[in-house]
Amino acid sequence: MMKQYLQRSVLKDNAKQHLAGKWGSSVLMVLSMFAISIGLSLFLVFGLELGLISFSSGSFLDAGTWTLVSFVLVSVLSCLLSVLGGLFLLGRFLFYLNVVSGQRFSAADLFFAFRADFGKNFLVAAAVSLPQVVLLLPYQICSYLFQTTRDFSWAAWMLVSLAVGIAIYIPISLSLAPAPLLLLDFPQYRAGEILRRSIQLMRGHKGRLFLLELSFLPVYFLCLFSLGVGFLWALPYMETTFVLFYLDLINPRTVAQDPQTSPESASVSQTPDFRIP
Repeated sequence: MMKQYLQRSVLKDNAKQHLAGKWGSSVLMVLSMFAISIGLSLFLVFGLELGLISFSSGSFLDAGTWTLVSFVLVSVLSCLLSVLGGLFLLGRFLFYLNVVSGQRFSAADLFFAFRADFGKNFLVAAAVSLPQVVLLLPYQICSYLFQTTRDFSWAAWMLVSLAVGIAIYIPISLSLAPAPLLLLDFPQYRAGEILRRSIQLMRGHKGRLFLLELSFLPVYFLCLFSLGVGFLWALPYMETTFVLFYLDLINPRTVAQDPQTSPESASVSQTPDFRIP
């Protein structure tokens, strides 16, 4: 006996079938997420800017030091916004899990992470979202130094740090990608256990997920050509596909060593059991 996983095309087709008749609610959820994210970003950015202006008016710091302080504060703000995005990601995945499982769903699912066990939700969201900010921080620092010194050697370091950061970030992000869904699926686990199980679950499957994400590049380009409007439909499509990838990963079909059927022949309605709090 061997485990057999659904192909990318099947996962995508299944996602479309699960979203059929539910696009209105999905678009509303995405609009709510965009509105909240933009509102929070503007509030925090304007608050930071007003604070910097007020502080600088009575500060004795020189221009260079003040620029450095501003850079540090902006970096901290980026980390905060990244974690907030991770918290809302938990809610989005709950929404799509409910859609796929046939349970009741609504845009209110977006706020799941703030309703219960916030500490654990925060730790998982931070673990999933902060690696991108941290690993790209050297690039941001080199960019800051290049802008302040106009030394082109820093431009070269920008490219090197960006390449290294992305090379390290990709396998980490792929390993931790199922963590939000594991948190929803197994609420009894602690944050550390969820992260450990996520890494174990993705062993041997990071390449499959990476190719699945690459397969959405044409969708991204179409969304850009639509001035971003297409993301209202593309995000539900992509994230529902990932939810189905996760469900297939934790409960694959078991077939004979010499299977006579292909993954495409799997039933599109097959959904493994899981718990949703």
